[in-house]
Amino acid sequence: MDMLIDCILDKPYDFSMSANYTQMTSGRGGPGVGIGFGKRNAFRGGEILSLNLKGSIEFQIGNKVTDRNTNYDLGADLTLQMPRLLLPTFLKPHRRWYYPPSTITTFSIETVNRSGYFRRNIFSAEITYRLQPTQYSTHSFTPLGISYTRLASHTAKYDSLMRKSGYGLASLREQLTPKMKYKYAYTSRPKSPNPITLTLTVEEAGNVANGILCLTGKNWNEKNKTMVGAPVTQFVKGEVDFVKSWMTSPYSRFLAHIFAGYIHCYGNNDAPPFSESYYAGGANDLRGFSTRGVGPGSCHYAEQYANYLWGNGNAKFIINLEYRPRIFGSLYGAMFVDAGNVWSADGKDGTKAYKLRMKNLPKEIAVSTGVGIRYDLDFFVLRLDWGFILHAPYDTGRSGYFNSPSFKKGQCLNFAIGYPF
Repeated sequence: MDMLIDCILDKPYDFSMSANYTQMTSGRGGPGVGIGFGKRNAFRGGEILSLNLKGSIEFQIGNKVTDRNTNYDLGADLTLQMPRLLLPTFLKPHRRWYYPPSTITTFSIETVNRSGYFRRNIFSAEITYRLQPTQYSTHSFTPLGISYTRLASHTAKYDSLMRKSGYGLASLREQLTPKMKYKYAYTSRPKSPNPITLTLTVEEAGNVANGILCLTGKNWNEKNKTMVGAPVTQFVKGEVDFVKSWMTSPYSRFLAHIFAGYIHCYGNNDAPPFSESYYAGGANDLRGFSTRGVGPGSCHYAEQYANYLWGNGNAKFIINLEYRPRIFGSLYGAMFVDAGNVWSADGKDGTKAYKLRMKNLPKEIAVSTGVGIRYDLDFFVLRLDWGFILHAPYDTGRSGYFNSPSFKKGQCLNFAIGYPF
């Protein structure tokens, strides 16, 4: 008998905790926390059962309080990972894998509340097969994922704002999103001095559901067809995420990161769901801008709530350059430059400022720079970044390319756990 047995000795329980705090130049800010619990060998078959809880709150800080609304996000997900493929025998590939294939089932719920405007609930579930044929390549295939977005409550003020933006109204309404997704990830040799990481993702939503509706007499291009009482979302989505690292000394690195993504909507709808849309700004891409503080295109909204509602797009491009020198011990520094934006590439809303136009691309690329510190605790990294705007793609009242509004309004401080890329 030719047999290969892989045994892993590990503790039966896992516990994880994360925390972050965001302070915006608008005066709004607040903390966020996450807690995770895990049980290994949950059903005596090598399974991992995990529960993750997360929450964040945002409020106005300072003496001049103009917006007393307190916003919050709450979420939870339950995941079961099994070290085998839940497939009929004739569909299971017969080969030796570098790492045992797995089946991952996830159920999640999230509540997003913007006080004075709306409260939105998102329910989702998916099953994913993960295969790792070599040490460097991983394939993930999600044959079935379902997301249902429900607008639980909304105010007259919210309705008034939505009438100003057809794109926003389409992305924030109640929606049913049945989808499939494939992801390929490549990582070079772990001990390579100049490693690379490449992730490619392709996703489609609504085609099968739209086909079923067509069998009942509906037209393929008819808008707002519903299933179980909610409009069915239909789109295709593609993403590329690339990271290249160069070792400049035994304890210092220079990194380059590129991300590009595009969502094309067709058939049953003109705009992607709010949860699928891209946004820019914050601790992990354009660190000189607040979260959702950039775009789409050359648009900019002075009110924070308007940024949240309309600061999204169906196309995104981000490039980051970062140097991480070692200061001493486990303390590292950082110097970085970030550039990018989001756009409404199809221009569905009829607003030219939203639309991606190649002739305006140089001036619509937001640029920020800054410095930071990182403390590496081995099992996680504490990160503090200070970013400053070099070029804003919108009108700041200043002429020229370097048009940061002012030193006070052109900076952003981000505290987070983990590296941005």
